[in-house]
Amino acid sequence: MDVVVERSSAQDDPARSEEAVKVETVGYEETWRNQDLKNENLVLTAPARRDGTVTALGRQKITTTAGGTGTITFTSRSGLAEVETSLANANANGEICTMGGRLFGLALGAAGSTLNASTYSGAKVTIERSPLGFDNWTDITDTIAAGGTTVTGEVRITLVANDGSVIRDSLYNNTDEYRITKVTDTNFTIQSVAASTEAIQVQSEVAASKTFEHRSTSGITVTNDATTFFEVNSNTLKGATAEFRHNGRTGALTGNIASVESSVKSSYGTEKKPVTDIEVEIFNTQSNTWEKLALGSTDGNSVDILDTTEKFRITTTYGEDKKIRDTISNNTGGRFTVTKTQFGASLDMKTGTDAQKSSTQLHVESEDLIAVNIHFGTSSQKEDHYDTEITMATAKSLGVGQEAGDNILTQQNAKKALENIMLAINKKDKIRAEIGSTQNRLAATVEVGSIQKENLQASESRISDVNVATEMTTFNKQQILANAAVSMLAQANNLPKLAQKLLG
Repeated sequence: MDVVVERSSAQDDPARSEEAVKVETVGYEETWRNQDLKNENLVLTAPARRDGTVTALGRQKITTTAGGTGTITFTSRSGLAEVETSLANANANGEICTMGGRLFGLALGAAGSTLNASTYSGAKVTIERSPLGFDNWTDITDTIAAGGTTVTGEVRITLVANDGSVIRDSLYNNTDEYRITKVTDTNFTIQSVAASTEAIQVQSEVAASKTFEHRSTSGITVTNDATTFFEVNSNTLKGATAEFRHNGRTGALTGNIASVESSVKSSYGTEKKPVTDIEVEIFNTQSNTWEKLALGSTDGNSVDILDTTEKFRITTTYGEDKKIRDTISNNTGGRFTVTKTQFGASLDMKTGTDAQKSSTQLHVESEDLIAVNIHFGTSSQKEDHYDTEITMATAKSLGVGQEAGDNILTQQNAKKALENIMLAINKKDKIRAEIGSTQNRLAATVEVGSIQKENLQASESRISDVNVATEMTTFNKQQILANAAVSMLAQANNLPKLAQKLLG
């Protein structure tokens, strides 16, 4: 039963505003990042005005003239935080950093700088505070009251939007206080209590997100929701990169991945190809052994795999000697359920209050197995034979050749074919190692049998190689002694009769 070649592909989610995009592909290796970057928005009122374009350092030149009171309304990249800063009424030339609103060469007016009422609402909101700059952040979300809580120091708000996008605004340089109000568990508002004597700054960061679906060679599907580390954005200035890589063959995610939510789903057996036997095992890291779980044979029976299980496997049998084994590993906190169905079984994540995905990317290895029975006994008892499984090594099951879709019609396809060959070599080496392990076990069994045979022959020799001549001499000696004793006894019995004759 040859299985198909594994593939991994990105799933488009147009609703996600911070959806990562693919910027490069080399063979199966894809590079993804947040490409559609937004800019912070500046609105100036007279007499303040722009002077030229934004510099390479991300600064906008500002000129003020006499007459009137000028202000700068700065809206962060997230579009959620709005800071209004008044400028002194004087002829001045300066700059504002479009990364966060910092002023250079410009004096604040009497109205100072204030954070207008800003709302953060979505799937999840986390509020942190640091009294000493950008260090020692403490989660204060649970301390925010519905009636409002006054907070001093630097404030950082992380918003997971309803579309899955993740944005973080850091507010700092405020000489006064903030008033944060809890509307609901996922809806908070924040604003200045009084004007700051320094320009309030807001740094917006974004994390690129993307969902990938990896389908293994047996058809098991792993869904990975990946989110990168935050990336500071403001025009041409970048902070930590939101770039990462994805392998279109193996599904591996590498690079600046901050978090992954990984889930798995599969169905075993159909009406035309029903499963004749299914075995569920978990790996015991303490004893370094596989332990079988009892699923039962009744439709609807299920067995749960706990979040403490790092690795488990499902082996399904189709017919007499055709098997497929899926090994799921690298689980951290994921909870799974295997359920018996009419034609086989299903694998899925736990649902309801117990639902929990793995916080690390799940790895799946699918093997197409051939059962081999090695008979070495004299009867048909269980101990007279040894069962083992060998992974198939056809071109298609190894993922190479035309059956696997390889061709060299383009440079990209040629690179993919080379990667497939390297993966096939690694898989072939693993198969050889498994066969070698089986050979070693059989060789050890043969060696034990040979030792037992030698011991039996030695025992038989000690019995059969007795010195017959010595034993016959000893036997004759004992027989002569026995005959002499009998003769002497007979003579002793005749002595009374002889005495009687002499007297008579």
